[in-house]
Amino acid sequence: MALKILSVIADIISIFTFLYGIIRLWGRPSQEGGELVDAASSPFSLPSGDSLSWLLIGAGLLIFIGLRARGIYSYFRSFGPYRIEFYNTRSEKNRIRGDLEKELAESSEVWFAAIGGDQVSQLAASEVFKNFTRIIINDPESEHMKRISTIQPIRGKSLPEIARRAIETCQNREKAIKLSDNFVLNVIISDPDKPDAWARVQSFFPYFEGPSSPSFVVYKEDRPELFDIIKGSFERMWKAGKVPV
Repeated sequence: MALKILSVIADIISIFTFLYGIIRLWGRPSQEGGELVDAASSPFSLPSGDSLSWLLIGAGLLIFIGLRARGIYSYFRSFGPYRIEFYNTRSEKNRIRGDLEKELAESSEVWFAAIGGDQVSQLAASEVFKNFTRIIINDPESEHMKRISTIQPIRGKSLPEIARRAIETCQNREKAIKLSDNFVLNVIISDPDKPDAWARVQSFFPYFEGPSSPSFVVYKEDRPELFDIIKGSFERMWKAGKVPV
């Protein structure tokens, strides 16, 4: 609410500054035939000497455009292809977007879903973990987790234990966590109810490790329908999940 009030105040200031510059410019008397003529009565003789008026007009426009930059950008983006960022591997994603902690540094609310949730334990002591409000991982005792363990090389057999550590971490820090008996993709949703929300989904390929899996990022303002599908899927998983005991 406070940000909206400040935005309205800034809009008023920018409009006032612009209009005041116009009034000064058109209301400035000009020399014509040896007599002073009010420029407001001569719309075709634009005075050009009042630098302060031009400065006020420019300042008003710059303030307004600056405040509306995101909306203007989104409008012109609507005439071209919408963004979907694709990354071949996790290392490529980290190189471009940063690791998970950096990626979520500006997020005020985070929904997180993963098979084992090892990143939950890794981020537990970080500032960004405070903003995790919903966490979903596979039930370590489920049949699905047992099947996953047999088709994931290297760490497959340790996935149930990784999930148990994530559960313990969330319980110790009083984080909302639910367990799923069904297939869970690695999904992160940043600020799901805000206009600038985004979601990142990591694919799963049997017999390949997570770092080798591709992922894509969807922005709500560019792909609202696709974003709503991802968000809706998460909400249904959350509703169907069970609280660990």
